[in-house]
Amino acid sequence: MRGDEPWVREAFEGGLTARVFRIHAAGRDWTLKQARAQAGVHNVDGQTSFLNEIQRRADLSRLKAEQGGAQRFAAIVDTQYASLRRGILLSPWIEGTIATVWDERSLGQLFEQLVELYLAGLFEWDLCPGNILDDGRRVMLFDFGYMYRFDPLAQFNSAGDGTSEPMFHPVERFESRNFCAWLLAKEQSEGPAAAAFVSRSRWRCQPTNGCAPPWPRAGRCRRRCCVWTTSRGAGAKP
Repeated sequence: MRGDEPWVREAFEGGLTARVFRIHAAGRDWTLKQARAQAGVHNVDGQTSFLNEIQRRADLSRLKAEQGGAQRFAAIVDTQYASLRRGILLSPWIEGTIATVWDERSLGQLFEQLVELYLAGLFEWDLCPGNILDDGRRVMLFDFGYMYRFDPLAQFNSAGDGTSEPMFHPVERFESRNFCAWLLAKEQSEGPAAAAFVSRSRWRCQPTNGCAPPWPRAGRCRRRCCVWTTSRGAGAKP
């Protein structure tokens, strides 16, 4: 696929492991993701990310097909077609832009979805800004090349043996891959005082200065994970 075909509405060439196109077919817009012949990331995770994404999309499709799954995983894009041999993924086009406003709604939707993934045994590592879209009504996740399976009853995450890196959890991933850069941008655009105010306010439960600190929401999500896993006898397995 060249990207200049008449059915192609937009092309996004910035991805290191795949090219993304907005195409029009059957009366609607779709997202077509095409694996690069040579991934721009040379470590094992990067080289296998397209394969991993196809596997995770199969997992997510099964979860969404379960009773109540469509509601539990409402922030996960649907998958229409996937083929490793052809190197393509087809999904409905998501209206919206990269999430840049973190308020009570967007944070709540993101953390609630990350908890559902965590409890289902799926750990998303790459919560960078470019992987989270927001149309003003709902936050959506659509890139799963660095999402891996793990056992939430025996492991903290998918790193190492699952118990060696307990500091990594969904909220930490958002903070490290996204929110810290958001604070830095706020400091650069509005000055250190504004960023410091948001940082100090993050422990409060109510939005302040137009910014809802993520950590009260995050704390509730972490408690939910703890209650769910503890009630099911979670513990390290020999």
